[in-house]
Amino acid sequence: MESLPQEFMRVHNSYIVNLNNIESFEDNQLISGDLKVTVAKSYRDCLTNTLNKMML
Repeated sequence: MESLPQEFMRVHNSYIVNLNNIESFEDNQLISGDLKVTVAKSYRDCLTNTLNKMML
């Protein structure tokens, strides 16, 4: 994880995603193309804050 660029973020113990490829974030799932990735509760707040900062 440490060797990846900043746009990558862990959203679940099993998933690391490229934030630039996220199409939408609804409830506890990220959608990127045909792929849906569940976001763990422990990562949700950090992900929401990061996505909000990216939109500014």
